[in-house]
Amino acid sequence: MNYLYPLLLLLSISACTSHQESEEEELHGYFQGTFNSKEQSQQDSTYYDITINIVPIWEESEDYWVYAEQALSNSVENPYTQKIYRIDRDEEEGLIMESFEIDNPKEYHGGWKASEIFDSLSPEDLIPMPGCTIYFRKKDDKFLGETRGKECISLSTSSHYSTVQLIISEDKLISWGRGYNVEEQQVWGKLEEGYHLKKIP
Repeated sequence: MNYLYPLLLLLSISACTSHQESEEEELHGYFQGTFNSKEQSQQDSTYYDITINIVPIWEESEDYWVYAEQALSNSVENPYTQKIYRIDRDEEEGLIMESFEIDNPKEYHGGWKASEIFDSLSPEDLIPMPGCTIYFRKKDDKFLGETRGKECISLSTSSHYSTVQLIISEDKLISWGRGYNVEEQQVWGKLEEGYHLKKIP
């Protein structure tokens, strides 16, 4: 029996590790594809019809990386947001998504159609976004994520800091980004709820 207990403990640890890895894979699988808010914009004209294209990159890496490009649906060739994200698991915080910006982003316009363009880049070339890490927990069939605190400062916006909330499921992405000035006044982003984007088959 003394020999059996360590074996059972090892099997238990292995099962937990496998479960954690599958959550990373699952989130990575959900968080790729083409999403748009056409339906929401038709129901509420205060929301734009936007499209987000997300593709996996650096698939030979041990980490899970994606490139995301966001644009108005009638002008997808002119994205106004380009980010790279890494899905990882922090020993203390659990499932996380780290955010990065790209130097000279215009060189990578349309990268979702030809992800091999990122072969010339490496993670060391990216611009980290301190404070913009998104912390996730899984609830039923969804991943609920949000930034923490007031440290998320993007090079591409004029706000003092921003916050992001994400709900990611197999066929839908809800994204709510908001920016605040030094007086804690919201200067961009929707007031009541985020964008509801459906995955396009």
